[in-house]
Amino acid sequence: MQITHIARSTAYYQAVELFDQEFEIRRIVDEIHIKYPFMGSRRIRLELAKQGKSVNRKRVVRIMRQMGIAALYPKPRTTVPNIAHKIYPYLLRNLEVNYANQA
Repeated sequence: MQITHIARSTAYYQAVELFDQEFEIRRIVDEIHIKYPFMGSRRIRLELAKQGKSVNRKRVVRIMRQMGIAALYPKPRTTVPNIAHKIYPYLLRNLEVNYANQA
């Protein structure tokens, strides 16, 4: 007899089927994302509300994550230096500071 270390709930798990309403919301979310790829979950929820679909934002986030959808926008480039910018030397590198207001 071999003992497996899995939870009983995992062994008896049965996936829940998606309802027609869920498929319709997924289709609409996909259409909105194709038309406006820069929209995130908040704005997609507003678009769904305009179409008469009352959906929670957390549900939209879950649907987007399951479908692999993410908003496209410029990410912060905080560590990318500008090539045209002059690089100034650090003049205090080898200076030993011994008293207040020396540097």
